[in-house]
Amino acid sequence: MNKFLFITFLFILSSVSIYAQTPKQADPITEKQWKELLVALTKENWDTGFDLSAKYLKLVKEEDDAQRVARLRYMYLYSAAGKVYEDKMDYDKLERLVKDLVGKEIAFPYRAIKLDCNGEFNFICWSADEAKNKTMVSASNKKGTSIFAFEYVELKDKFDFAKNAGRKAELGGKIKAIEPNPNRSKIVILRIYVSEGRINLL
Repeated sequence: MNKFLFITFLFILSSVSIYAQTPKQADPITEKQWKELLVALTKENWDTGFDLSAKYLKLVKEEDDAQRVARLRYMYLYSAAGKVYEDKMDYDKLERLVKDLVGKEIAFPYRAIKLDCNGEFNFICWSADEAKNKTMVSASNKKGTSIFAFEYVELKDKFDFAKNAGRKAELGGKIKAIEPNPNRSKIVILRIYVSEGRINLL
């Protein structure tokens, strides 16, 4: 997938899924507010993306089938990494905020499944260690100049990657650990480890 289209694609798909599953009258966040967040992330406006996702996480307190809280946690982390990349947040603050997310559910954006990523970004990549049923994503910014997060997911159930190659899917699960880069580099900012993982095909 073209890197330039990646951010728009993934967050709009997340939005569609949210609205398809969530009763509007029960949502403390309006459709206009969701769109404001998605537009900020699409345009890589990390300050607004971070502020809005943090604000919405306080409003949406109960998890539901739409996985709104789990998706917001990802948007929060992703925009925080963006702020670090742009020198608008330091690693000390990043390390403090990620501690609160360990042990909680997270849902990643929809991405295409690929058997051999060859160093490509923003794909769900099959792991050669198939016995452990693991997958990973190198989540980058649009230009591919920084890996905001290496995302490692250990799936609960077996998944046929070969059969589903090319399809779009959403990964999710429980955050086992989040490790900011100890070298404090802008080339790679975070490593996110997820257990009890699931993969939902689009």
